Amino acid sequence: MAQFDDIDRRILAFLMEDARRSFREIADEVDRSAPTVSNRVERLEELGVIRRFTVDIDRSALSGTNRSLLTVSTAPRTASALGSELADHDAVEHVFRGVGGKVVATVLMSSSDLEYLLSDLSEEFDTADWSVEPLAESKWHPQLGGEDAFGLVCTICGNTISEGGETVEVDSGDRHAVCCSSCATAISEQYERLAAEEETP
Repeated sequence: MAQFDDIDRRILAFLMEDARRSFREIADEVDRSAPTVSNRVERLEELGVIRRFTVDIDRSALSGTNRSLLTVSTAPRTASALGSELADHDAVEHVFRGVGGKVVATVLMSSSDLEYLLSDLSEEFDTADWSVEPLAESKWHPQLGGEDAFGLVCTICGNTISEGGETVEVDSGDRHAVCCSSCATAISEQYERLAAEEETP
């Protein structure tokens, strides 16, 4: 498995700055060929580092509705389900889940629609403590972090992957980057177990 290097880091930085940049433009910046940049971007996509190319839209400028900050304190065991419920809603822009059971989301909807949403979710998550406040401003600038923090993380154990890393492709076609052969075996077994559970009536 190829290592991440400064070229990968620079390619990602250019794409984060403007995802519409052509591979030719990026190639000129990183002193490589456009096909090399294309191959590296494809590899980063296959490994799940690049999930998608998207447009950053200020929906409040289009709809005139209110942007609010929703903060929910709930039991840690229900925080994941609550976060998923919020993320599935069209009017929710971002969802963050802390390790202690706190969920924070930015929501773009009218006050009456927000009340309806909270009423609906309060029935399912009846022990949660809800707080809503108007959002005055939001800034979103994803960063790669320092050079020492740049590296692919093992899907199984969370270790940074070094030269001995492997890529495992499972039956679904998904690829997972792992740090060693034991983690490769573990993820294969995990998928086999899940597939067997799905087949069991």
